[in-house]
Amino acid sequence: VETKGGNDAVRIVECSPPQAARFIYFDVADSFLFGPPRGTTVEVDVEFWDDGGCAHFRIDYDNSNPNIGPRGGAFRPTEPVRVGKTGKLRTATFRLEDVRFINAANRADFRIAPEGAPRNLTIRSVTMRRVD
Repeated sequence: VETKGGNDAVRIVECSPPQAARFIYFDVADSFLFGPPRGTTVEVDVEFWDDGGCAHFRIDYDNSNPNIGPRGGAFRPTEPVRVGKTGKLRTATFRLEDVRFINAANRADFRIAPEGAPRNLTIRSVTMRRVD
């Protein structure tokens, strides 16, 4: 956790030893959503600093699409969001369809994955809501 622009934030940074990929994992409260009926959709807002820490980022999430297979089911990727260098806070909204959320994504329900050197991403907040 760090402070940026007067706000608390979490920064995804290089670990030791360096890994091929970086992620921050999220476990959705089971009381909010756990193993919902197929076809359940949520939206996730990620408020992040547009500071050039990575080229783009995506969400990989636990989903119930039977055509993807077990590994793909645990890590279904969204379309990536491009990160610029404005230095300002931005919000990206992701639509996650057919969520399963049974903690199959390495004991979590979804993860945020920054890509493009140096793969650092500073996140101020993550908010989820059901879409009916």
